[in-house]
Amino acid sequence: MKETYRRLREHAWLVVPFAAIVVCYAPVWLTEYGFGEDYRLLSFFDHGATNRTLMIAEGRPMQALWTNVVFGHLTGIDSLTLLRFANVVLLGLAASLLAVAWRSTGRSRGEAALAGTAMFTLAPSQVLAATGAYGIVPLGAACALLAGLLTNAYLKAQEARRRFAAGGSALVFLIVAITGYQPAGMLYCAVAGILLLVPADELPVFRRKVKVCAGIGFSAVAIGFAIYRIGRAAFPVELAGLDRAALATKPGLKLLWFLLYPLDHALNPWVLHLNRPLALVVGAVLVAGLWRHLRGRQGRSLRFVVALGLVPLSYLPNLVVAENWSSFRSQIAVSSIVFVYIVIALRTLSSSRRPWISTTVLAGLTLVGLVTANRNVNRLFVQPQRRELEIVRQTMKGLPADYDGIGVIMSTERETLAPFSLYDEFGRPSTSFTWGVTNLPWLVLGELRATADTASIRVYEMTSDSLSVDTVLDWGVILRAAKPDEHRR
Repeated sequence: MKETYRRLREHAWLVVPFAAIVVCYAPVWLTEYGFGEDYRLLSFFDHGATNRTLMIAEGRPMQALWTNVVFGHLTGIDSLTLLRFANVVLLGLAASLLAVAWRSTGRSRGEAALAGTAMFTLAPSQVLAATGAYGIVPLGAACALLAGLLTNAYLKAQEARRRFAAGGSALVFLIVAITGYQPAGMLYCAVAGILLLVPADELPVFRRKVKVCAGIGFSAVAIGFAIYRIGRAAFPVELAGLDRAALATKPGLKLLWFLLYPLDHALNPWVLHLNRPLALVVGAVLVAGLWRHLRGRQGRSLRFVVALGLVPLSYLPNLVVAENWSSFRSQIAVSSIVFVYIVIALRTLSSSRRPWISTTVLAGLTLVGLVTANRNVNRLFVQPQRRELEIVRQTMKGLPADYDGIGVIMSTERETLAPFSLYDEFGRPSTSFTWGVTNLPWLVLGELRATADTASIRVYEMTSDSLSVDTVLDWGVILRAAKPDEHRR
């Protein structure tokens, strides 16, 4: 009993990053709203249909399973609050797992907790916390980080049996992450970066670590790619004509796109809009810090090349396809590995005899991250989506009960109720998505009728004049009328 109590006290500090993340993202689980894909999945299950075949064709069978289990049990828009709370809990767990990774390399508990917390306040995590439908991504992130910790256990194990158990478990967790959402699985690179660069290992030890991390990582990627090929062969129509189904044929242009967009965003921590001068400064500090960190170590150039190589590897699933779409949710791994290097550079460029300096700076950055993340999710997701849902409910209440059908016209990004809109995530109105413009009012009508018989409800997207409906709702006009004065252009 005393031993158990002692161990609990030793690990009590891990509550700090977990609690910080849960409190930071409190607006998303204290407010009723939905967002784009949430409404589509809710209505799909109410209709008795899903888009699971598309997920399987994309090589994400775990996402299909997760969607079936989670959305198959949700009862309405109000239940999305509980789903977002679960997503935030998973992000908090991921922050604690990352803190464990930092602690395993000799960093203090305070520095480890700060580094783990700060990384999950970056823009990708803000998106994942604020949207229910992407819940598989925080789950995949936690699995990928756990795979990294198990890889470390493999490296430290003396017995063959323990090595087999740790290595096999790491591979399984990483496959689960990759087949849930490929970019989330690449978060494994962040732990690999910590394990490879932070300890002052001798060159033979470093090489062994590289071989083990590469062996587990590339094995999981290869298995994930095979699962993707099987899924695509089973459902060939689902990805027909999409760029994500084709391999990139111009590597030079693809690399340039990576440098100008995903990596640029990653080098702009907590800044949503691209700021290339800031990215250049952060990148220069990062490179200088890494090079100095490796000073005096045998095989310095090799270590440096491996460190830089992990950056594009963390975005590998998106680099090999023809599609050029750098949504924030796809940047979770590349932004994480960059932030890992920022933490290393902070310690190195400050005096090694005064680690409190880098810890103080990291504490300041963590505070900035927590405040910024809380503000962003509230201003760009929670409040505008809550208001849009309220507008749709009020509009649908005002319709006559005896109608044959309702036609709806999509809004656009310009009609956002938020200060601005960015990609298909921050500030984007749900009625501006093809999968939200009909499903949101359909769900609201189901609420108003308070009946399980929603089959008679007909909501059509007005893409032509050939439809004959009693009522047409133009969400763009409706949202513009409700737009706050300070957000009008």
